[in-house]
Amino acid sequence: GATLATDEVFLLRLRTRCWEAPRTRGVPPAPRGGQTITVVGDKILIFGGGQLMDLRGGHGWQERDLPGISWLDTTNWEYGSSSPAGAE
Repeated sequence: GATLATDEVFLLRLRTRCWEAPRTRGVPPAPRGGQTITVVGDKILIFGGGQLMDLRGGHGWQERDLPGISWLDTTNWEYGSSSPAGAE
């Protein structure tokens, strides 16, 4: 079956066992799969991953690697990002 990558963020509040979607600011990273996510202090770091792209004519899929690192600051729910030199 098909899979869908999104840029949504959900939190699980352990005390109440309820999910919630925080209001974020800034530009979120592109939807992706296969990324690495690490929490460092108050920041959630998002590194790598890729996007599946439909080949012209519907003859399959190709993965495009995504450069750079993005983060979500959990003190104000604002996104930031950095791309390596020479990245698209």
